[in-house]
Amino acid sequence: MNRLLLCLLIGVGYFVVRQPPESAAKPMAGLAAYARKMTAAERSGISDGYAIIGRAIQANPADEPVFTDTASIRRAHRAALLVVWRGVFDNQPGKYPGLREALEGEVNRGIGDADIPLNPALQQQAAQTFLDISASLK
Repeated sequence: MNRLLLCLLIGVGYFVVRQPPESAAKPMAGLAAYARKMTAAERSGISDGYAIIGRAIQANPADEPVFTDTASIRRAHRAALLVVWRGVFDNQPGKYPGLREALEGEVNRGIGDADIPLNPALQQQAAQTFLDISASLK
């Protein structure tokens, strides 16, 4: 089994077992139509993936940051979707027309479309955006 997939599965398993309340998450109405089209497993997997990214951004260490700018957040977003959408579910791009654009649009609304360095406020806004997307896909 691929090490990356094994690590992802362990991470998702840990997340499922240790889910803290997400009372601050605000579902995004624009994603509801896509969520209704997905299978329950797809919704759950993608929602978990977004929650994991949101929490990782929140926990970004100040002394050795993983996320240094908005471009690094976009790369993580793309990688996570690749792992979950293609790696776990073996889905092809375009299975749900417009979904990718809707998700990227929400990320851009949350962090902007410019590649700029992260500051604490932008980092928290980015984390909240991913948690909100997660809540939208449940």
